[in-house]
Amino acid sequence: MKDVSLEIQSGRTTKGSYDPRASTILLLPFLLAVIGSCASPPSQQDKTAYFQRTIAETSRAIETNPTNARAYAARGYAKGELGDYQGEIADLTQAIKFYPGDPSLYATRSWARGQVGDFQGELDDLTQAIKLNPFDPEPYYSRGTAEIRSGKYAQGLTDLNQVIRLNPWHQQAYLRRGITRSDRGDYTGGLQDLTRAIELNPNDATAFMSRGWTKGLIGDYRGEIEDNTRAIQLNPKFAEAYGNRGAAKYLTDDFTGAIEDSTVALSLDPQMGLGYYSRGLAYLALKRTADARPDLKRAQELLPQAADDIGKLLQE
Repeated sequence: MKDVSLEIQSGRTTKGSYDPRASTILLLPFLLAVIGSCASPPSQQDKTAYFQRTIAETSRAIETNPTNARAYAARGYAKGELGDYQGEIADLTQAIKFYPGDPSLYATRSWARGQVGDFQGELDDLTQAIKLNPFDPEPYYSRGTAEIRSGKYAQGLTDLNQVIRLNPWHQQAYLRRGITRSDRGDYTGGLQDLTRAIELNPNDATAFMSRGWTKGLIGDYRGEIEDNTRAIQLNPKFAEAYGNRGAAKYLTDDFTGAIEDSTVALSLDPQMGLGYYSRGLAYLALKRTADARPDLKRAQELLPQAADDIGKLLQE
């Protein structure tokens, strides 16, 4: 049971708070000009119109001065906000051509390259940003998370270590490193990092959920329940926390609680295999075979890594 939880959880990603696209100094004159002309900052509803206006204004600036790096940078940023990542890459490339010494331009372009699946280009840009400013922790963080995402765990952990050396209060670096350490079997290091992430931001639901998941991996199911309960208090719609808590409740023989939590998790995320698996097993424990079979069949579809084990349960 816990092996299934591990396989699901190890595939998750934790989005960091750093957005390299927002750090580009060259963007500011144009973005501030647009914001200054608005009565208030743009809402999500008028985001499209806002960035379309940015594109129009920066395009006029480029027509006036075709070597205006600021205009290219700001227009690229706006294009990326509207989902035109290839357009963002093209404009950032022009900005770099005219202003090659700004590391934030490379960091910004790396984000867009990652969005279109150009992993090597993403890494190359982040490496260049680091060369231009080796004392900024954020490109190390972005490169580390990209490396971990692609399975290069050792390289990713090395970069996260550097982030923490440069900024010992970088909460997201502790969170990402803690998840990765736990995922790679270093549960002691994972717990230490995740606890530090919670100390730095006690309102981070993902940090509590991740620490609870790690506690479950070492058999501390009560601790897993407590941490996921806190995660749910902070984010009542956190499907993963309900799913993990439901699994932990099953493992502590709280079958009714497992059914309740798994049901909530599935209402929030109908594709959560762990939710069907935990609930199905809890139904079986309560001798509710008719209820268990549909859940286990659905879990078998969603969890190919557990399909054989679930198949044996269905044959009993």
